[in-house]
Amino acid sequence: EDHSEEEDDHWNDIENGPDPSRWVRGGLTDVASDDVDDGGGGSCWGLADDAIMDICYNEHPAISEFESKLTNLFPNFVVSRLPEAVLGGCISPLTA
Repeated sequence: EDHSEEEDDHWNDIENGPDPSRWVRGGLTDVASDDVDDGGGGSCWGLADDAIMDICYNEHPAISEFESKLTNLFPNFVVSRLPEAVLGGCISPLTA
C-alpha cells in the first residue's frame, strides 16, 4: 500500500509524533534470523512492511538529504540503496 500525499496530510508527525499506523511490534529484530516467529522476545517496534517499502522506493526529501550528507562525509565511498537480492530479505534496501 502506497501512502499518497493526501493520506500523509492527515497525520502531522511534528504535532502528533510518529504515525502509529506505520509501526508494528516485531517490525525490527535485533538479530537477523531465519526463524519467522521468534515469539517477540528479540523483536522491537519497527516500521510496517508498507511503510518500509514507501521509504525505500519512493522519493523523500529527508532521506535524499541524509544520503547527500553521507556522500559528503565519506567521499571515497558510493552511497546507494541495495536491492533485497544483494543482502537477503531480512535487511531493507535503506539499511543496506
